[in-house]
Amino acid sequence: MLKQAYEWEIDQRRQSEERYRAIFENIQDVYFEISLPGIIEEISPSISLISHFTREELLGTSLYHYYSDPAIRERLLDKLRAQERVTDYEIMLKDKDGSFVPCSITARLLREKNDETAKIVGTMRNISERYQFVESLKKSRIELEQRVVGRTAELADANRKIMQELLERRRAEKELRASEERYRAIVEDQTELICRFLPNGILTFVNEAYCRYFNRRREELIGASFMPRILEEDREKITHLSEPVTADSVVCVVEHRVILDNGDIRWQQWTDRKIFDDSGRFIEFQSVGRDITEQRGAEEALKRAKEELERQNQELKKIDKIKDGLLRDVAHELKTPVAKQVMQLELAKEMLDESGLAGKFGNVLRIMDESIKRQINVINNILDLSRLEEGGRKYKCEPVALDGLVRDVLAYFNPEITVHQIALSEELTPLVIRSDKEMLFHVFSNIVNNAIKYRSREAAPRIHAGVTLQSATARVIIEDNGLGLAPENVERVFDRFYQVSASADGTGVGLTIAKIITEDLRGKIWVESDGRGKGTRVFVQMPLQ
Repeated sequence: MLKQAYEWEIDQRRQSEERYRAIFENIQDVYFEISLPGIIEEISPSISLISHFTREELLGTSLYHYYSDPAIRERLLDKLRAQERVTDYEIMLKDKDGSFVPCSITARLLREKNDETAKIVGTMRNISERYQFVESLKKSRIELEQRVVGRTAELADANRKIMQELLERRRAEKELRASEERYRAIVEDQTELICRFLPNGILTFVNEAYCRYFNRRREELIGASFMPRILEEDREKITHLSEPVTADSVVCVVEHRVILDNGDIRWQQWTDRKIFDDSGRFIEFQSVGRDITEQRGAEEALKRAKEELERQNQELKKIDKIKDGLLRDVAHELKTPVAKQVMQLELAKEMLDESGLAGKFGNVLRIMDESIKRQINVINNILDLSRLEEGGRKYKCEPVALDGLVRDVLAYFNPEITVHQIALSEELTPLVIRSDKEMLFHVFSNIVNNAIKYRSREAAPRIHAGVTLQSATARVIIEDNGLGLAPENVERVFDRFYQVSASADGTGVGLTIAKIITEDLRGKIWVESDGRGKGTRVFVQMPLQ
């Protein structure tokens, strides 16, 4: 009878320990045991959830290594000695990579009966990730049973066996009671809502945080159903409570709204886990929850902001399309009067030549000619950009002597180079690629035109052109010592209508066109500059085939 009573008592204590152990294993905080000198005697593996440390790296090390300020730990010890318990004590934990993690500690000072030894036990959480679960230490129930069975099996004498069983019972009761109190303290110290309930929603356990959240005493909650607190339209979200138990449905995460006694409606997130007895029979649910009202509010606000941004983007696209159409129409309308200006200028030249006044009005005619050319260039650039963006260009694939093409471009601009006294240098490696010669001429023309337009006004202007073979690709560089670019403007040079100087001639679409053509031909174009007044380097890289 004594043995049966002992085994029954041990079984009851074991069930109690398992109950709180199961709850303990689902919390998100980090459990620790620290000696008064600061040696880490135990810490849960969940430390890796809030830091880059592992449990093994920390065990036996001094806690002082991980405080941003060791004085904080001394103040914590003073508080514990005075009050034996602290709640939500904030520290900065030094992580493995040297960064600091803000954490909150809830701890108590444990003393033995002789009051000679003491240690600190408690929990720690990452405040920046407020609602994470802690994986805690697992004590081995099997090891305890093996020690008890192994010890009792060695006893031969009946009286000694009974005495030994009594001693083992007292020891087991003490350990189980301490374990139960330990897990209970951890569960009660949580800010997460922890409960257990039957499939019909009847609560069988709630922690203190759950009671505080709903402003009810534990006695009022246990034995009552939580279903009436859930909004009626959200109750369909918890249909998993009545679903058949399968390996895939042991754990379920659900979000729903609840109504508090004051009428407030709050969002909650619950992780429901099905609990089984030793025979595998489903008993009840264990659940850990948290309030996510602010998080849901932020998500809704972000969603609305995204929708508004998308609406504005669509409006901008419509406006951009209208603007492009308008520019294209204007450009077409301007072509006719500009063509008439060209004809009239040619007639004027002929008349002045015949009358012998060409020399007197030569400078005027040159200025008019340059002005008309700029107008034609602006109109052609706008039309080219429009055609390229609409995909109206069909590219050729033909052999192109890249070095010869660059020479042709430089020769095309030779009058301007000569007028502005620009020093020209070349380093052109003979290279033949397969591409569209006409469109590449357009690309390099825009680049050289910019080098001339933004030439140096302070020093003797220079332009260098180079063609080289780089890792099975052809690379062209056009370099000048002109106005240069500020670092923040380097990427902007490819934006439509962007100009380095507001006073410069042109439309600001030349490099935009060059980029579209280069990328359509499977090439790459980029710009480098050492800063304002330090010149510009434009690179074009093209595949050989």
